[in-house]
Amino acid sequence: MRSIGALRGAHALKSQAGRRGQGLALGPARGLARPRARGAGLMESLCAAGEFVRALRVKLRFGELTRAPLGLLRLQITETDVECDLLARDADRWDAGLSGKVRQRNEAQQALHDAIQVRALLFQTLRGLDRGELRIYRETQSGRELIAAGRVERRDRVARNVRSLAMRAKLLGFRFAFEDDVLLRMAPEPYKGGGWSPAG
Repeated sequence: MRSIGALRGAHALKSQAGRRGQGLALGPARGLARPRARGAGLMESLCAAGEFVRALRVKLRFGELTRAPLGLLRLQITETDVECDLLARDADRWDAGLSGKVRQRNEAQQALHDAIQVRALLFQTLRGLDRGELRIYRETQSGRELIAAGRVERRDRVARNVRSLAMRAKLLGFRFAFEDDVLLRMAPEPYKGGGWSPAG
């Protein structure tokens, strides 16, 4: 996993506020390459990031299985790539009466729905980019833990006859572990917005 400081020609867009990523600050990553034109790289990153964030708030305001918000933790755009870290939605408050296993299954399904839709939204709004990295974390009592990640590419396609949501996500480049239709914690790795996933 590349560190922010190792990126070249990049502008890092990182969350500076609460657990749901409210508010974003833009600043150049260390080791920046000279932009094509003075200030052009920064403005392009600002415009692209703004378009994506607006689309995310409007089109993915509510999920298929919950009305809880999807958190944007980190967004970094380079001339050739994009990295996006998300915080999975909580279970809907109306699911409080359901068993824990059912709620976890719903949360897993919603996380995969969001992963697929955010991938599509990234390539719709960032039209000059053809690849990216997406990670989805969930909030737990012991901290944030990684539950899905993927190196995604614009050229990837899924046949319409693939009905399984998990299979569609895997064909689009996402990695995750399932047990009884519940997403398991992936191997701990640094959360670039600050802190680590718990080691367990």
